[in-house]
Amino acid sequence: MNKDNHSTREMDTALSDEELLLLSSEPAALDTVDINSSRMQSLRARVMSQVDEQPLPDLGKLITVKTDDGDWQQLNDKISKKTLYIDEQKGQEAFLLRIKPGAEAEPHQHSSDEHCIVLEGSFSFGDLHLHAGDYHFAPKGSWHTKAHSVSGALLYIQTGIEQQVSL
Repeated sequence: MNKDNHSTREMDTALSDEELLLLSSEPAALDTVDINSSRMQSLRARVMSQVDEQPLPDLGKLITVKTDDGDWQQLNDKISKKTLYIDEQKGQEAFLLRIKPGAEAEPHQHSSDEHCIVLEGSFSFGDLHLHAGDYHFAPKGSWHTKAHSVSGALLYIQTGIEQQVSL
């Protein structure tokens, strides 16, 4: 079968030598390709249809929470939570925890992965002491011992929606 007698199916999936030359990074290849041929127009249409099928990012989903935006929910007299983002589809949320000096939280098991960054102050789980700038990951199923903060802290936490803050 010569290249002009390709079946429609082959034309949709295989690239000819001419098409491969056109797509190559060799500038000299363009000298040997008729960019106005029906094969090149077909290739251009196929490539553009693939580009058109790619979903564009949904810019409407960009979220910014400024320092003064949102509400702090008082969880107890020493710990408050500010929700930053909830993704119902993925079952995840991101929030800040503001912890006053002397606060304690009960031991708890993680029902989902949890990412934590200490933004200000310090926080401890037993012998593990975390300070501003420290990152802590607790995988699903792991346990935290009793937590406390001597100085107070501000934490960024990303975890599953079902994970409850144990106080």
